[in-house]
Amino acid sequence: MRRIAIVYCLVLALLGLAFAGFFVFFKLRGPRGEPPAPSAKARSAENFWRWFSANEVAFANAVRAQGATAAVDIVEKTSARLGRVCGPAVVGEVALPDSPADRPALVVSANGSVAQFPCVEALVKEAPPLREWKVVAFRQRRPMDWSLDLAGVRLTAAQLAFRETGRHDGKVDLEVLVPGYSPSDEDRVLEALFVYLDALVGERDVEQKIGAIELVPDQGRASPPSRPLTDLPQLVDSL
Repeated sequence: MRRIAIVYCLVLALLGLAFAGFFVFFKLRGPRGEPPAPSAKARSAENFWRWFSANEVAFANAVRAQGATAAVDIVEKTSARLGRVCGPAVVGEVALPDSPADRPALVVSANGSVAQFPCVEALVKEAPPLREWKVVAFRQRRPMDWSLDLAGVRLTAAQLAFRETGRHDGKVDLEVLVPGYSPSDEDRVLEALFVYLDALVGERDVEQKIGAIELVPDQGRASPPSRPLTDLPQLVDSL
């Protein structure tokens, strides 16, 4: 539905005759009924967690000492390796700890690619016990006490509003009112807005419960009345 430049989906069609099916069955079964060897994806996931486990203490120490600066470096390294497991849409992000006693979190995000949700879930499920890190599947909801840069304009949560324009298939369509919005800024605004929405309602709910989004200037369409965008989690939870 979004981030066309970074969403990658592969559709595999498996066609074969009965003979080919029997061949694959015995090939995977292995000699004397042994279980099949791990797939390339499973091996890649195992390699990722082996690498992250070996570096978790150094990564955690860097985050505690350097904060967001270290997080950027960790994001680059983890995202490059996660791309080999699930595809380039999947990225690793760092949620900084709220207190010195808390642990940072590695957030594995599908970054808008619904097709990669199963791979993200499987990868996180296979995470080994880690002493220094929490591991989380998908971007989670968090307090909206920060501002958002939309097309060069810095906005707070209270300055954004929405209207519900329809519902279908368990999803709600929205009209989002953006101060100073111009159609020429649509791509940049949408990219920033989806990051905001992931933090506001959670990545999974953005993809599974929000349908079409139309951007309009905050002066446009006085009816029906708008609601603060911070009310959106309540609406999503009611679906």
